[in-house]
Amino acid sequence: MLNYASQKVQITPTDIVNGLGIEKRGGSTYRAIYDALNALESVELCYVDTYYDAAAKGVTPGRRTERLVKKSVFKATREDDTPPRSLPLPGMDPPPPSVSTVTAPSEPTSDPENYVELGDGLWLSLTAGYRFPVDREYLNDLPNELTQRLYSYLTKKDSRSPQYEENIISLGRRLGLTKTAPAHIRESLEPALAVLATPRGAHGKVFLRSHRFVGQRSATKLVVVTNREADVQAEQVVVEKRAADIRALRERLAPTRP
Repeated sequence: MLNYASQKVQITPTDIVNGLGIEKRGGSTYRAIYDALNALESVELCYVDTYYDAAAKGVTPGRRTERLVKKSVFKATREDDTPPRSLPLPGMDPPPPSVSTVTAPSEPTSDPENYVELGDGLWLSLTAGYRFPVDREYLNDLPNELTQRLYSYLTKKDSRSPQYEENIISLGRRLGLTKTAPAHIRESLEPALAVLATPRGAHGKVFLRSHRFVGQRSATKLVVVTNREADVQAEQVVVEKRAADIRALRERLAPTRP
């Protein structure tokens, strides 16, 4: 389990592979991780009158942009990760060193060798306690983006109680729905709610115990009751298994004393 003692989270590519439960190991797997990190570094979130300041306990007016990830730094430790060096042909002098092959004098630094530096907004959210378990396998198995967004949103909102309610106009805005009429929002939400209330996956998981719409027109609210404790328990099992796998891997890789 990661601890958020620093905005620069010390983690290696192998830790990421283990944490994601990826069984296939090799250069293509690590390159996919690097590509994903590159994509995350280019993601910019834009808030317009919607950014919640945990310290001020209120929404900050105006426009604000945040990046999810600032940068990722990994020391090349795998043969697949190290760029190949061109060797001179027999009888030929080696080429003069280029700028990229000259080793600069090492400077003292406090940065770890392997880390991912989180964006300022993400870091503030994590240290303010906005962390909640999400069943990734269940999330990825949901049939469409709206259902995924609704599930992710509700897992954040039911952290203190399995029952949650919200005005559907506000909910539609937060889910990015283009239609703003209450009847249209309800029509869009009903199929997603039905999916979340139906057994799904190998274990027949049901996220919603119940859901109903209460009120009329602009005062209509969605009221849900979730199986939140099941997500919390499942996440704890996954965390413990990952920790055990990482310990076992480090023991296998540790040098043996003669």
